[in-house]
Amino acid sequence: MTSQVHPSSYISDKVNLAKNVKIGPYCYLDGNINIGENTELKSHVVISGNTHIGKNNIFYPFSNIGCDPQDLKYNGEESSLLIGDDNIFRENITISKGTKDGGMSGIDKNVLPFSLVIGNRAKLRGLNLVGIRRNSFDKSEIKRINTIHDEFINGIDLDNKNKIDSIFIEFNKIFHQKLGHIQK
Repeated sequence: MTSQVHPSSYISDKVNLAKNVKIGPYCYLDGNINIGENTELKSHVVISGNTHIGKNNIFYPFSNIGCDPQDLKYNGEESSLLIGDDNIFRENITISKGTKDGGMSGIDKNVLPFSLVIGNRAKLRGLNLVGIRRNSFDKSEIKRINTIHDEFINGIDLDNKNKIDSIFIEFNKIFHQKLGHIQK
């Protein structure tokens, strides 16, 4: 299947789309950009710079991908952004291309919903309380989610599969009850 591009979107001549890429309305793609198979840009997504995106990714509205970094030491030097396969990027995120020094928040595992990850080899640091409050979680739900995060931050025994499974089952139950409508 060939790629589908909504007529309101702008795609520069330098952009390379693989098979079955879906570009929704009002997207803007300009730069040395490669997008892998079965990737979808919902709407209002901006991708720029030297950006390579793998396959099976989903970008929700108002994602800004591959832009210049906010690092004040950035001097316009050549840099790039590499995104792997099977990722979901939710609304209103910014993922900048790299800088010569000070960057590299490598994330090589899944990130729990509404989590903050920080650092050179990114580590779970806590909750994204702004995102949680926007989705109307009550205080008891926030307290339970925070307890789950604390267990991971303080280093639960990762060899205890039963403990990890029970935590993820509870975590999934909380989010499914509250956000299940997003999946539909």
